[in-house]
Amino acid sequence: MLIRVLCFLCLIVLIGCEMPPKKEPNQIQSSQVLKQIVEKKIRQLQYPFFIQAKQEQFKGQVNGDDWFVEKDKKIRLEKKGEQIQFRKDGDKEVFMVHQIGLISPKDHLQLLNEAGKPKKEKRNISWERKRAEQLDIHIDKQKLSERIKKSFLSDQPLVLSDQVDVIYQLIYLPDTYELKKMTILIQAQKHLLQEVRYTF
Repeated sequence: MLIRVLCFLCLIVLIGCEMPPKKEPNQIQSSQVLKQIVEKKIRQLQYPFFIQAKQEQFKGQVNGDDWFVEKDKKIRLEKKGEQIQFRKDGDKEVFMVHQIGLISPKDHLQLLNEAGKPKKEKRNISWERKRAEQLDIHIDKQKLSERIKKSFLSDQPLVLSDQVDVIYQLIYLPDTYELKKMTILIQAQKHLLQEVRYTF
């Protein structure tokens, strides 16, 4: 089901211990790069995108604060205002925004703004024959726990296990900070649990 595939971040709530954050020497510079990438994409009001999750591929479109994601015109998830409609084979369900996890690129960009901790950059890579760079960002588990808690509307404390890491890999053009690809990795003790890719 589309909801299960795309709302993966709401399904990784595990009991565990929070590890203290470690500072990297180049974190200030990388944080500035991340800020440029995120702000540029958020300012872009309309753009198409594609999502690859396991063997499933979806196409989507951002229109201001609203968006839709669909597959073969048989499955469609669409946000309008504070509601999200899910349609599959003629059936329809309606959800409030807080009931759904991170789906649109803007959702992920806001999470990166709130909880992203850049770790390293890879230079001298290419994207469509253009010079590109990759920035790896680890998500602060405490802040992610707070985000998930709001989605569940729960007063119970939620703590992500220190065995689970959420890592974003951003490929962007360094001259313009244009985001080309965003890969979300969920790992447990270096074993990949889930991978979702967004391309623009």
